[in-house]
This record gives sequence, C-alpha cells and structure tokens, in this order.
Amino acid sequence: MRKYFPSIGASLDLIASVGYIVLYFLNYHVDQAPKAWMSKSLPLLVYITPVIILVSSLFTITKFKNFLDFFRTKVHLFITLPAFFIVWGDFEFTFWLVIFHAIASIIFRYIQNKESNEDEKLQYQVGLLEKIKLNPAQLVILTFMGLILFGAMLISLPFAHQEGFELSYIDAFFMSTSAACVTGLAPFAIGENFTLIGQVFMLFLIQVGGLGIMTLTTSMTILLGKSFGMKEQVLMKGILDISSFEELIDMIIEIIKLTLFIELWGAILLTAAFVYEGQDLGEAMFNGLFHSVSAFCNAGFALFSDSLVQYKTNYFVNTVIMVLILLGGLGFFVMKDIKVNFYKKKKFKNFTLHSKIVLYTNVALVLVGSFSFFFSEFLNTLDAYSLIDKVVISIFQSVTTRTAGFNTIEFSNLHMHTIYFMCILMFIGASPGSTGGGLKTTTFAILIQSVKATLQGRSEIEFFNRRIPNSLYVRSVALFIIAMSIFTVFFIILLKVEPNLAFGSLFFETVSAFGTVGLSLGITSEFSPIGKFFIILLMFIGRVGPLTLVLAFNQMKTLPSKVQYSEGRVMIG
Repeated sequence: MRKYFPSIGASLDLIASVGYIVLYFLNYHVDQAPKAWMSKSLPLLVYITPVIILVSSLFTITKFKNFLDFFRTKVHLFITLPAFFIVWGDFEFTFWLVIFHAIASIIFRYIQNKESNEDEKLQYQVGLLEKIKLNPAQLVILTFMGLILFGAMLISLPFAHQEGFELSYIDAFFMSTSAACVTGLAPFAIGENFTLIGQVFMLFLIQVGGLGIMTLTTSMTILLGKSFGMKEQVLMKGILDISSFEELIDMIIEIIKLTLFIELWGAILLTAAFVYEGQDLGEAMFNGLFHSVSAFCNAGFALFSDSLVQYKTNYFVNTVIMVLILLGGLGFFVMKDIKVNFYKKKKFKNFTLHSKIVLYTNVALVLVGSFSFFFSEFLNTLDAYSLIDKVVISIFQSVTTRTAGFNTIEFSNLHMHTIYFMCILMFIGASPGSTGGGLKTTTFAILIQSVKATLQGRSEIEFFNRRIPNSLYVRSVALFIIAMSIFTVFFIILLKVEPNLAFGSLFFETVSAFGTVGLSLGITSEFSPIGKFFIILLMFIGRVGPLTLVLAFNQMKTLPSKVQYSEGRVMIG
C-alpha cells in the first residue's frame, strides 16, 4: 500500500488544483455558468484545496530517501503552503497560488523525472512531460511563465498597492510581464499606486528578469543539483557560447557577481545624487537602489510620475543612468572581455571579435541616435534649453531608446520623423547576452556589413580582418525576417482591436513592446483588455527572443547532407 502513496497524493493534488481553477474561472468569468451550486461549492473548495495540497505533499514524502531530497524537489511547496494559510479563505489569492503551484509542480516534476533512474521510472509514473521530452528552451519559457504568474500573484496582494486602488487581473498580468520582461510599459504610475512592498515586488521581478531567463534556469539547475544530459549541454553551449560545462558554471557565477557589483555602485552614486536633491536618506537609498537595478536591467521603470524628466538637467544622474544602461546592454560576455583586457592593459585589438562588433556598433548607434535627436528637435522640444542641455538630453535619449525606456523629455510634441527613427533604434535593441531585447546589435551589424559587401562586389562578409561564416549571415537574415513577421502580425492585430488609437502612437507602442523598451506616447492606459493581452504576448516574445521561441518548438536537428547539388542562378533585384 505504501508504494501507492505518491500516486494517490499526485492524483489528489491534480483533482483539487484543476477543480478549484475551473470553478473559480467559471464562477467569475462565464456568465452562462450555473451560479447557484458554484456559489456553494467555491467557498468550500477555497478551504479544502490547501488542505488537500498539504496532505498530498505528505503522501509524496515516502518516495524520497531523505528530507534533503524532498526539499530539493518540492522547494516550491515551502513557498506556497505558508501563503495558502496566511490568506486562508481568500478566493482570488488562492486562485493565483493554485496556478503558481501547478506550474511549479510541472517544472519540478520534469526535473525529478530527468534525475530518476530507469528502475524508478518503471515504479512511478513518469508523466506526460517525460513523454514530451522538454528541451531547455521549452523549460526556459515555462519557467518564465511561472515567474510572470508568481509576479502577478505578488502584486495582486492587497498590501502591494495603495488603499482604494483597483488592480484588475489583466493589469496585474501586464505589470508582472512588463517587469519580468524588463520592458517598462505601465498603464499606471507604480510610484503613486504601489506601496513600498509592491515596489519591492516589482524590483524583484525586474532583477530576476534582467539576469535573463537562461541564466535563471541554469542557476536553478545548479542549485538544485541537477546534472545536464549531453543534449542539454550541447544546446546550452550553443546558446551561451560556452565551450565547457565548467565554463558555463563560472560564467553564471560571474554574471551574478558582476551584476550585483555594478548595481551596488550605481545605487550608491544615485543615492548621493538624490540626497543632494533634497530627499531623505531612507527614501534616497531605496530610490537609488530601484533606479540602479532598473537602469542596469534596461527595464525603464521609474518611481517618479514623470520618469526622469525632473532630472533632465542633472548631468550626474544622467551620466550614472546612461553608464548603467550601456553596461547592461553590452552583454555579460563583452563586460567580461573588457574586464580581462582592462586588468591586463591590452589594446582594443586584443578583444574578441564579438566584443569588437558589439562595442563598435553601440558607439555608432549612440552617435547616430544623438545627432538625429539633436538636429531633429533643436528648434522644437529642445528649443528652450541651453546648448549643453540639448546635447545631454539628446545623448540620453539615444542611449535609453534602444532598450531602457527612461525619458528626460516629454514625447507629446516630438516630430514624426524623430519618432520613426526612435522606432528603428528600439527595433535594433541591445546586444546578445545582455539585459535588453530587440533584434540585437550583432545581427544588425552583420546585415549592414552584408549590404556593404554586396555594394563592393564581395561575396564574403568581413569584420576587423575576420571572415563571418555564411551560416551566421543566414541566421541573421532569418532572425530579421522572423522579428519583422512577428511585429507585423501583432501590429495588424492591434490595429484591428484598438481602432480608436492613433496609427503612429500604436506603431510606436508595438515596437516598444517587442523591443522590451518601455517608451510610450501616452496610450498604454488606453488599451482595452484584449489589447493589453496582445501587448503582454508581444513583450513575452520580445524578451525570450525569436531564437528561443524556435528552439522551444523545434529540436533543430542537423541532418548530414549526403548530396551536394550544383549551383543554380536566380535573378534578383
């Protein structure tokens, strides 16, 4: 009988969770549902479901050798179970907790099944996930979805927002997705409508999302003691460009250390600036920490209702924020390369090719963006400012436009050609392996260099006396087409579901969501629930990236070519 306890526990857990989710959804969101018996069943289930989950978890203990194994595999229970009983009887919060518990159970069940030996797999039901055989990209997406759901649950807590402020389901999802995807779009001001606890929850989501879901998943894997299989190792190396598993571990540890180090110094400098501006020390310290993390993670969230407009002429604050944005947008691989070559006092020629392309492209984009904004708005929005102020504002907007989302000037009066050029910068985005989104600077650089090679009559793409493999060019073109296709589809859908919003404003908002930038022309709060839903999807896709999305649904097996065909000629142009 003892051997059936885990199966009995899992069945009880499944029945209770699914039952409560379905009943809650039908009762509150389906008008045709029979309300009479549901109104009687739901109050009973809200108390029974946490008890069943607790009992089912006790049943599963019998399959573990010791408590440490149980904790490592069921760590999410130590989060959800106390929360269940803290909010005992709360319908809405129990609903979110059950969803989080279900997703976490799926993820940890998959990890557990991968660790089990063949005898254990025969004795216990392996489950649907093992049959599906999730790859790391799919696990990334599942984990990221879990983070968003957990974040929505946190910010939905009554003490997370101000008394009297009504936070709808869709707005909770929107804010959680925007924070976890380090976008910065918001239908309301978080500094005014969220309490200190709610702002801490947002800070947590920004930090985890900024570190990157791939880093988060790999860190979780290491912390829980799960070893990679060969397929997973190969795929992870391909995505992270790491040559060995040991280097992968070292890179993740260094990512975390470097992130915390940079954010700490940013927080200290911003705290000093805010104290100088007249803020109390405690307020200045939290504002400094929040905006340091938000800037480095390229999130663009600000606790001030006008973003950073009040600091547009504060050169120190502008400089610190810009440095944090640029460092976060370069990517961890480039920062590591800079650190190594700085300590060894080597010249630029000693950098890796990837770092050279990233640094060169970033400098070029910042300069082009600054000149464009400066001359386009010189006699318009910048007319009332001094020459040095105009330069600082232009540089800041060039830096922040590509993924950060802060603004130090109102966008309502910008010229349309300025807005269009900002859309181009937002679409290009940050660099691979960074906290930002977008097409990525290296992809853009390869496409531009391919145009140059074509105009010069060359058949190969070259950077800094190095030849770029044709496979990278093909992948860059594919990513560009996929990104353009995704953007176009979502923009057409939003035009259909939001007919009352201006074409230009909606175009800007769509690019901002896909590039996980967060800049807006002031229409975010005007979206209907269905419009917000599609923006949520677009932010999610923009953050995980087209490549991860493709990997999630395709194993990308490389089949050896047995036949090499002769070349064929096709007219183009």
